[in-house]
Amino acid sequence: MSRRPDAGVTLVEVLVVLALVAVVAGAAGLGLSGGTGPDAAAREAQLLAVRLERAGDDALVTGRRAALVWERRGYRFESDGEDGWAPHPEPALAAFHETAPAVALRGEETAPDREAGRYVLARDMVPEGGRPLALLLEGGGARVALRHDGIAARVEAEP
Repeated sequence: MSRRPDAGVTLVEVLVVLALVAVVAGAAGLGLSGGTGPDAAAREAQLLAVRLERAGDDALVTGRRAALVWERRGYRFESDGEDGWAPHPEPALAAFHETAPAVALRGEETAPDREAGRYVLARDMVPEGGRPLALLLEGGGARVALRHDGIAARVEAEP
């Protein structure tokens, strides 16, 4: 079946062009966020809160301790297995997450080492050492506190 030269475009051609435009717009939108705005610290804190709760749920279900290992520029999770500490079996938790460029993680004011640390979640949901986690995320002119008591994580704006 032949088409007339002045017939225009087909629906399939229009859909292909729309799909390409959507992909390019999505990639541009993701690239523009950059993590440097005033809400970058809050976004990073919310993401860490969700991941902490996920790691805690996993510790409760599997009976394996989980640990948040953090430093100034990011964090990862580990799991305690038969051979000791190893990357968490959940790929999203095991991979090192580098925070947005303008955001820095710090321990609470009274922490012995504010620049890096380890927070262990046990199966009984009581933080190892009996101390809840308190981290500050600073960036874009904002300070956000993340607190985790072994069960739930809270994100609060700091003055």
